[in-house]
Amino acid sequence: MDSIDIKDYFQKFGDSIDSQWMRHNYNEDDFPEIAHTALIQQNINRDVHYTHLLEYIVMHSHLDILQWDCHFSDLQLTLYKNPRFYIEALYWMDGTTTIHQHGFCGAFTLLHGQSIHTEYDFTKKIRINSQFYIGNLAVKNNSILKSGEINRIYAGDCLIHSVFHLHSPTVTIVVRNNSCVDKNPQLDYCAPHVAIHGKHSDPMFIKKIRSVKLMLDHLQLQGYQLLKKLIEGSSIYDVYRVFGGINLFSLEKNQVDEISCLIADKLYGEQLLKSLSHQYQSRRLTRLRSFVKDEQQRVILAVLMNTPGKQNIVRHLLELFQCQNMQGLIKIMAEFINKGSRIGGVGYKSCESLEALVGVWMSHDSDEHIKLKINQLGEQAMNCYEGLKQSFVYANLFLTT
Repeated sequence: MDSIDIKDYFQKFGDSIDSQWMRHNYNEDDFPEIAHTALIQQNINRDVHYTHLLEYIVMHSHLDILQWDCHFSDLQLTLYKNPRFYIEALYWMDGTTTIHQHGFCGAFTLLHGQSIHTEYDFTKKIRINSQFYIGNLAVKNNSILKSGEINRIYAGDCLIHSVFHLHSPTVTIVVRNNSCVDKNPQLDYCAPHVAIHGKHSDPMFIKKIRSVKLMLDHLQLQGYQLLKKLIEGSSIYDVYRVFGGINLFSLEKNQVDEISCLIADKLYGEQLLKSLSHQYQSRRLTRLRSFVKDEQQRVILAVLMNTPGKQNIVRHLLELFQCQNMQGLIKIMAEFINKGSRIGGVGYKSCESLEALVGVWMSHDSDEHIKLKINQLGEQAMNCYEGLKQSFVYANLFLTT
């Protein structure tokens, strides 16, 4: 491994991809399959360790000309570039719940770590404008990606996904073209109803948002009055932008209710409110997880955040913790719930029948039968179960898929 010259290795790899793509007349529709096949044949995981790239970039200047300032990921290293496509390594220190499509195509592989990969369908119901849609976002597929796995990247809404990285660091190698001009703008999604172009091009409106936020942070009441005026005078598109920079649910309850009414009164405002609420819960869980150091708890939180429905959650946890049977997972989840109060969730140390409760909860029984069985465990167990239902940490475990 130490004998590999990184520049030479990726130069030859990139040139071979270019040669293959040229035979297809640089057709973007063919590039995902070409990149996918090339990554399989190259088997980068066999040859390169993620630390090797870090050492090389520090100790050599051969790749300097390829680098540029990139704010995507915690560290981006360009390993190959020509006028049509490039190869990059992306280092991620924490997970992100961003749901997005791409204005480019190619393929990616996990060089190190594991990720939760979720694919979605978006049914466009209403076109607000060319940068903003209201519709329904639904999970199509949810799986665990392991080191060495390779996936195609399709441009546009053929691939709407999120990739939440479980380990720190997680490293991906991406082979991608510069752009597919007919698949732009690149949209981001906010479940369950919003699709939006990711960048706001109005610097004046951005300054208005920052002004309101500054006022809210230091003179709350005056800031709140400014926020109301901004909401009243903004389109639904701009209202969404406002709450990208300001947390609606950090306001006083009566203020949240009043602002919610202002939003709901706008055309398609109710759908927007549902998406803002979902966005808030996702950010809340992401922030919570950032304070947790225990690796097992971090993995469980990541699965709870990014996996819809109890059966999918159980399947992923069994795989990630390599449990031989359900009893092993029940013990792990009971311990997680028992420590819940320390990580911002709900803790039930006083529940003597916690393992039995979790065993019933994780079963394939109907909700009605689960409640009946938990009720038989006693009032304490039922109170615990009802508390779990109210906690934002466990919301996805109660989803029906």
